[in-house]
Amino acid sequence: RLLLSVGARGINVPNKATVAQNPELAPAAALHSLAAALSTTEMKGVCPHYSLKFNNDARDPASTLRRFEAFCEEAASLHVREILLVSGSGSRSFDSLACLKALTLPAERRPAIGVAFNPFFPDRAARMRERARLRQKLNTG
Repeated sequence: RLLLSVGARGINVPNKATVAQNPELAPAAALHSLAAALSTTEMKGVCPHYSLKFNNDARDPASTLRRFEAFCEEAASLHVREILLVSGSGSRSFDSLACLKALTLPAERRPAIGVAFNPFFPDRAARMRERARLRQKLNTG
């Protein structure tokens, strides 16, 4: 509340731990902690980050997708308006683009989903690949 009382318009909540390592830091647990301290109106300014690196089932992309969709529904029930979906550092077969393409949860049952874009690759070819990926992410709707 202190941040909001001094003019902050929103709160980003990073996701930097696996559920297995720190269940209390799992995205849904973090949101519930905030919801206990903030009003419904204030929760609308919270943007949780959801990292597929830390919330995946490496053996089963469908399970990873179900976990993300359940988080989306939970966030919506807490009046969150937007989620930032990130793949996390490194490469993985089920990344944010694959997740967006596989998403089946209707828009009216989830917050808006934002995506990350890194324009700072030193290599021109890598920058072009990142731009193409951004276009693909945006084209998922």
